[in-house]
Amino acid sequence: MANNFTPNVLAKAFAAPFPSKLQFIKNAVQTLNPEFRAGNGATMNIVVPDYPTVVSGAVINAGTELNYQSGVRPLTLTQKHVAFGAEQAIRSLDILSFVEQVAKPYAAALASDIQKQAIAEVSAQADASVVIGSAGAIDMNKFRMAAKLIRKARSFGAEMFAIIDPMLLGQASNLANLFLPSSISEPMWKDSTLGRFGGMEVFDSADCESYTAGDCDQLAAMSVTANVSEGATSIGITFSTAPTSGTTLKKGHRFNVAGIQAVDIYGNPTGALYDFVAKSYTVGGVTADDVTFDGVVTAITVNLEKAIYATSKPNINVSALPAASDTASSVFAAGKTYLTGLIWAKEAVYVGQARLLPMAGTESTGESNPESGVLVSYSAGPDILNGREVGRWDWLGGWCVPRTNWVVPVYLPTT
Repeated sequence: MANNFTPNVLAKAFAAPFPSKLQFIKNAVQTLNPEFRAGNGATMNIVVPDYPTVVSGAVINAGTELNYQSGVRPLTLTQKHVAFGAEQAIRSLDILSFVEQVAKPYAAALASDIQKQAIAEVSAQADASVVIGSAGAIDMNKFRMAAKLIRKARSFGAEMFAIIDPMLLGQASNLANLFLPSSISEPMWKDSTLGRFGGMEVFDSADCESYTAGDCDQLAAMSVTANVSEGATSIGITFSTAPTSGTTLKKGHRFNVAGIQAVDIYGNPTGALYDFVAKSYTVGGVTADDVTFDGVVTAITVNLEKAIYATSKPNINVSALPAASDTASSVFAAGKTYLTGLIWAKEAVYVGQARLLPMAGTESTGESNPESGVLVSYSAGPDILNGREVGRWDWLGGWCVPRTNWVVPVYLPTT
């Protein structure tokens, strides 16, 4: 007899609440390359449209027109397997209690894992950021400026969203009267939706992880070590004096270089300094996520989250290439912890999803959220040897921001 299993109520109980917990992802444009085929751990490409070049009058350059869809970006497929307890005791529970006490929290935890990856990747790829206050007090003009930067980058009438750390909301007492009165917005709070502010729909989410800067206090006296070339994936930083022994710089630190601005989709400066975001550091031939100074080293290489382009379409992200001796500065202050948020235009963030190879001996089904278009596909069946119900949610892991100047992270220091 064929060993086929149909996903039962246990698996469905986990899958049903899952899409609604993806506040960031379900408010992002979701696209999938139509040529994609099922695979396991493979790579697919998403196409980022180029913008045409007008050489004279209203004539589009033929070469650009023929290559209009350019700028291919790789996305990596990943799988996640989830096991649920399937003991007799669980099966005997009232299913309503099971849904509220087990299924929903578990689905929320799984969604949180996915969403954290997406938010972290999008934040790291953003071209500019805004520190919106000091010591836990939001400067509302700077908060508004984050949205203005996105519009400056030519998002036009795009729908705007913001997602902020709940602690940031708690610190920001002057946000209290910016949204709808509680008598109107009570249902929205249940879904972590705060309402609209400054043209943005605002959500709070614990998936916005805080950032704690390294403790190096000598970042003011920095300069670019050497001329940076087109397409470079790193930038050299020189200190006027060796940083104190034992002090650190951490992955994710953001640096600016004097005069180097982020650009809009046409390559024009936006007026905001471009953020060079550290993916890792190289010192003495050794590369690591964080660097600890020895009191002697006066120069490091900052390996970047994004390559630097000043002329190559459609990847242009800086107004000019950094040159030797240009003054560098730090976005973050030493030792401070920053509560974080993300403001973005809906069309800026592309999230692909796909169902991969099904589990042997099972049938696959899915749950969807029609309003957001989020689809969760899963397969399920018993793992008899271990006494578990095994389910799998499949998605396309690898988050892409085709227009990274349409996304602005915001940071609020707590001290």
